[in-house]
Amino acid sequence: MMINITDKIAKFFVVLLMMISPLAYSKGVGLDATRIIYPEGEKSVGIVVRNQEPNTNYLVQAFITSNEYPITFEVTPPIFRLNSASRHEIKIYAKSNALAKDRESVFYFHAKMIPGQQEGKTDNLGMSVGFDNVIKLFYRPNNLPMTSDEAQAKLSFNVEGKQLKVTNNSPYYINFAGFSVNNIKLDVSLANNNAMIAPYSSIKYLLPAGVTKGNIHWRTIDDLGGYNEFAAKF
Repeated sequence: MMINITDKIAKFFVVLLMMISPLAYSKGVGLDATRIIYPEGEKSVGIVVRNQEPNTNYLVQAFITSNEYPITFEVTPPIFRLNSASRHEIKIYAKSNALAKDRESVFYFHAKMIPGQQEGKTDNLGMSVGFDNVIKLFYRPNNLPMTSDEAQAKLSFNVEGKQLKVTNNSPYYINFAGFSVNNIKLDVSLANNNAMIAPYSSIKYLLPAGVTKGNIHWRTIDDLGGYNEFAAKF
């Protein structure tokens, strides 16, 4: 027996479930950066939301979350309409806070986008798919003892049993784009929750069978979303 679901319920259901990056559906909708750096003392920083689609407007909700810290930022505007073929800058303002002064703190910037009906369409049969663009926001104190690029190069490595222990003795969060040991790729991914290492902490990766020493190559993501590559022996 066929079950009929009203268009209203279908739209609501899809918007709830399909909160994923718009890159999977439309390369013309998204953010003009892959991360945000907020230096201590700055009045504000900006991030641009773009809509290059010719016929669709979006309702955008912008906000910031954190897994560890109280939210110390304001976002302006928090909700706005993004017309087709247009761009809009969102401003982020830091409030007074008690965040650490000797290391970075990480937050997550969200731009949740829900499309309106395409211009020129008169039917009401399509489904509205919501996109949640999420990128990291790093609050960076002044006077840290090294640069982020230097921190990425100064990782240390030790073998503990069948695992490679990677230690970050720096005040920066370090984001990895990949590791290889003796030209064998290690399993590094956001899904495994092992693609970023916090300041003054360590993370472990399973080594290829039989490997206890050799050459390691690692690839990191810099402040502009580009890549740095490094090599060492362990």
